[in-house]
Amino acid sequence: VQIAAAKYHSAAVTGDGELLTWGFGLGGRLGHPEHHIHSGERAVIQPQPVTALGRRQVAMVAVAKHHCLCVTTSGELLSWGSNREGVLGYPKPESQATPRAVPSLRGTRIVSVAAASRHSAAVSHTGALFTWGSNEFGQLGHVGLDGPSLATPRSVDALKNRRLQQVAAAERHTVVLTSDGDILQWGHGSPVVRRVALAGVRDV
Repeated sequence: VQIAAAKYHSAAVTGDGELLTWGFGLGGRLGHPEHHIHSGERAVIQPQPVTALGRRQVAMVAVAKHHCLCVTTSGELLSWGSNREGVLGYPKPESQATPRAVPSLRGTRIVSVAAASRHSAAVSHTGALFTWGSNEFGQLGHVGLDGPSLATPRSVDALKNRRLQQVAAAERHTVVLTSDGDILQWGHGSPVVRRVALAGVRDV
């Protein structure tokens, strides 16, 4: 149904809602409890199910260099791997070896998710955008944020009057698609949201 890949690992969601991961598991990025969180010497070549999800069915997955995010069919957001700069959506622990629900988003149905090397983002069913992790380059979209990073997901105020459908993230910037077909982006040194002008394109 869906595949995702990052520098050290890959993931796939099957038609039955099962999540498979493979690659190097250092820091817990594979979500397999049987692979020690501090052992990255041995790669998992054959895709393995993330059994810690239990009976949850996965709808989508996003992977970054050191962490993973997945959304279940009920809209629950879970994260695991390295929690450097708060990319998992909670302050502690430093590493999470198995999927854990993001506490502040419990009860919020997520419809789109993105993972970058230093930050994460998610869109709720109401069209709101939440971002967290590093804000060094303004990639979270939060103006006047105290500190270089944010460990708890926060809605982006500049987008509160826009209904979003999809989010994508890279190391230094974030991009969203609105229900009106607009593409908006920010980062690379500025948290200010700007519309992307596509010549000759009216709608996306």
